[in-house]
Amino acid sequence: MLDNALTRYDADGDGVFSATERETMEADFIERFDTDGNGALDEAEHREARRKSRVTVVASSPLPVTREAVASFVSRFDTDGNGTISANEAGERQWLVLQRADKNHDGQVSVDEWLARNTRVGTSAGQ
Repeated sequence: MLDNALTRYDADGDGVFSATERETMEADFIERFDTDGNGALDEAEHREARRKSRVTVVASSPLPVTREAVASFVSRFDTDGNGTISANEAGERQWLVLQRADKNHDGQVSVDEWLARNTRVGTSAGQ
């Protein structure tokens, strides 16, 4: 999903999202799900956007999530080399997403925890 978004919204082709590119992506997202046309998402529109986005991610993912891909993701954040991502390593904004995978509530997300979360989301979204 990120690769697809990066390809679509990385206007200058540098491989990262700038603030301007992110604003464009967010504006497109709002436009796509703003059913009443008021330029903003209310609670119901936001809920529907999240539901549809989860299904799209699972349905359009070009490659299955592999242990190697998740391990690579974890290693980008894992500054202490213990094989997990902690809240400090992730940063506040990333941790808000990652902490949902922290099944044992130890403040760190392992490859196995991330795989379990991803599998659960993918399974429920496809139903």
